[in-house]
Amino acid sequence: MLSDRLTLAQRKRFGTSSEKYADGYIQLNLFNEAEREADLNAPEPDLAEIHPSSYKRKNVPEKRKKTFPPLRQPK
Repeated sequence: MLSDRLTLAQRKRFGTSSEKYADGYIQLNLFNEAEREADLNAPEPDLAEIHPSSYKRKNVPEKRKKTFPPLRQPK
């Protein structure tokens, strides 16, 4: 009995939607513009390999020393 209630609750929550399209409803094709406007006879572009340059970390502590000199304790 408890498992039946759990199954029913899960179907109600995760089951198919009760929302239906109205008669005559046409879904807009918002994301098919590129495919629709593309030239099917255009040649494929040549793909070049990209080799990114290596990353060099900036020396932040040296810059920090110049910007904020160390504080000295009064004697």
